[in-house]
Amino acid sequence: MTEADHVLRRAVLHFGAESRTIKAAEECTELSLALLHAVDGRANMDNICEEIADVEIMLAQLRLIYDHEKIS
Repeated sequence: MTEADHVLRRAVLHFGAESRTIKAAEECTELSLALLHAVDGRANMDNICEEIADVEIMLAQLRLIYDHEKIS
């Protein structure tokens, strides 16, 4: 297991599944807004990249909480 995997697991254990699920929804909303801004000409590429990274982190945590096998 990598150090990143340990960090993800610690976050889930520390904050709890419900908290991580809510945070994932928030991050997805922020990414959605950033992408909509790209469509209407108000794109901020740095923000889009940041939000994608945030969503990827939260998805990794959700895989620990929910059925990783089914997701794969």
